Amino acid sequence: MGTKSGLGWIGKNSNLINPKNGSYFFIAELILDIELEPDLPITDYCGTCTKCIDACPTQAIIKPYVVDGSKCISYFTIELKDAFPESLKIISMIGFSAAMFARKFAPGTVFQNQLRNQLFIPVKGCLK
Repeated sequence: MGTKSGLGWIGKNSNLINPKNGSYFFIAELILDIELEPDLPITDYCGTCTKCIDACPTQAIIKPYVVDGSKCISYFTIELKDAFPESLKIISMIGFSAAMFARKFAPGTVFQNQLRNQLFIPVKGCLK
């Protein structure tokens, strides 16, 4: 949906990447009773870059555009119902997920140094 609507392209880390905002954004859908002119798809700007693949601490991005979920820390921290694999506990203690490493180098994300929309900043006390 995101690529067809012109929001971005799928990067080698399998995330939707927007050239201005990187991969840090929300997607919503509007149901309207008017016709809208669709945006054109965006070109894949990854080119020969492999920074996301190289940065993945568990080598979960096994080749461009392919993530092995059995190696992905994001999978283990969000979806896995069993115990966290012993071999990945050290990496998880650092406080990063493989997806965060991979997203860090996405075009657009590299240049983001602050949250632009104040509505997405957590309310004080909510994260306790």
